Amino acid sequence: MERTGPTRAAAKVLLLAAVKMRATSGDADLNGETTIETLMRTWWPWKLETSKLSEGTKGNYADVINRIIIPGLGAVKLHEATTGRMDRWLVKERRTRAGQAEIARTLLNQAFAFAAQRDAIAGNPVANVSRPIATKPVPRALTTDELVALRDAVRGMRQNTWLADAFEAQLGLAGRIGEIAALTVEDLDLDHPVSPRVHIVATVITPNGQKHSRQLHTKDGEAGRRTVIIHDWLVAILRNRARLAGPSGLLFASRNETLLDPHNMRESWRNIRDAAGLGWMTPHHLRKTALSRIAEVFGLEAASAFVDHKGTDVTTRHYIEKVLVAGPDVRTAFDGLSPKSHLRLVEKAP
Repeated sequence: MERTGPTRAAAKVLLLAAVKMRATSGDADLNGETTIETLMRTWWPWKLETSKLSEGTKGNYADVINRIIIPGLGAVKLHEATTGRMDRWLVKERRTRAGQAEIARTLLNQAFAFAAQRDAIAGNPVANVSRPIATKPVPRALTTDELVALRDAVRGMRQNTWLADAFEAQLGLAGRIGEIAALTVEDLDLDHPVSPRVHIVATVITPNGQKHSRQLHTKDGEAGRRTVIIHDWLVAILRNRARLAGPSGLLFASRNETLLDPHNMRESWRNIRDAAGLGWMTPHHLRKTALSRIAEVFGLEAASAFVDHKGTDVTTRHYIEKVLVAGPDVRTAFDGLSPKSHLRLVEKAP
């Protein structure tokens, strides 16, 4: 944007006035006085129409918009949304929910770019906010003592009749929390002639902020469907869940016989971990614990195959806790390097 005038100062005044006018004019729907809530509700339908997002991604994004962005920034007007203000809000959010804060930054960046393209604002205030320092996450499995503490905490949560069994199912199946919520009686083959097994063929999602539903494939798509051979201790638990199942056939259902909301399940897990003194833990650590144990006993390939990963790279990077293993026993190679061997050489010298 440029403006000219008889003097440098006059041109600057004209330019500032033009910038202000541009920031408050925009199109019929957006201008500088528009709130961030209105921006998000205008941009999001456009995003859905112009992008190919999976149902799970739509649900996650809509959840961040409705549960984090709008409550936190919804009343702020676009001309008030400076880079500093947006940065301070994101830094605060990262302290308690780093992953969702990063999704919020991505969504806000796209939404403000949308507003700038329509002349509602002079520039995108989110484009230059600070970024969190990238750290490579190190997979961590639960120790035996930590598992005992978690099980004790689970049993203390009397208000959730499904919680203890869902905990064991997630551990014994190395499943994601949405996959556990989607399990039905039909997914069980506990009397298979060779070995008891469970078919993991679905997950629970919240599509585009709507009511959660059972998606007939996992996060990995159709290829993510898999059959898991399970241990006897889990057979007993799942057999009992099947006996208790209502008309819906869900193994883990609400009191109204509807799907459990994975967000509410995660909230229950947070209560458990806090009671057990394991504030660093997420439900996904049960999956990591199971796969680390499989890799320890049967090898990395078996752990990767158990969750149907295409190769061992993903399993190694994200799920298997690194264990220090002793190298080959080459002690005899050092026989000639010991201090005593040198002393013997000195004693034999003429």
